[in-house]
Amino acid sequence: MTENRDGLDDDMDNGVDSRMGGDSFQDVLSMLSEREREVLAHLAAGCTYGTIARRMGLSSHTVDTYIRRIRGKTGVANRVELTLLALAAGSHGKGGKVPSGTAKP
Repeated sequence: MTENRDGLDDDMDNGVDSRMGGDSFQDVLSMLSEREREVLAHLAAGCTYGTIARRMGLSSHTVDTYIRRIRGKTGVANRVELTLLALAAGSHGKGGKVPSGTAKP
């Protein structure tokens, strides 16, 4: 296991990349809307769907819709892969902005 410049395991990045249908990681992240990237940033910060909904001023149903759209666009199949994507997005500087003071669930 080797770490890349972001301190993440290269295998983690490769695992996320391999699930995205051959598209580059950057290409897939660029397909996500700003709000979808913001949801990913909250996930990477450890927030639950309910916490994300409160912080973004949305219903939990809307957060679930964003999650389904992210999964559809990226091809991730489960919560673990979704979490890996969220962490990798943050390490690549492509995660959405989580407003200051909201990084904790």
